[in-house]
Amino acid sequence: GIDLGRQNDFTVVTIVNNYGQICYIYRERRNNWVNIVEAIVSVLQKYNAKALVEVNSIGDVIYEQIRTKYHKIEPFTTTSSSKDEIINNLIVQINDQILTLPTRELFEPLDTELRVFTFEYSTKSRKVKYFAPPGFHDDCVMSLAMAVECKKTLVGRKYVVV
Repeated sequence: GIDLGRQNDFTVVTIVNNYGQICYIYRERRNNWVNIVEAIVSVLQKYNAKALVEVNSIGDVIYEQIRTKYHKIEPFTTTSSSKDEIINNLIVQINDQILTLPTRELFEPLDTELRVFTFEYSTKSRKVKYFAPPGFHDDCVMSLAMAVECKKTLVGRKYVVV
């Protein structure tokens, strides 16, 4: 799962294997997009990974840049409903111990984000809104949620190099 950011947010790439283990997390910010794209492609190639890439905002342009170098990726548009779906799936995967999380010592940013990630329930709309509180990030959580969604939807799909 690839969550893109550069200035205030981080670009995070999370690799999850077929056993539900997090194999690798790349996290970067305040670098130029050329270097970030190269790093993402390198990680994807190293793990021969299939990936979902966030395409909101600048993401569509970065997705196209990655796609010219690596084909086993698909776009993911984050909306309130798609975010609800992947976060709910992540919650189930963690609660049912299908997904193994790294310890705090192995990757503190993910641990922190998971601990502070929260929700609000609107009695009016009867909807849940997931978010990181002010002053915190949700880039690792979103990348992980997209990785889990990718594992669920893209594993087993064949890709044709074009």
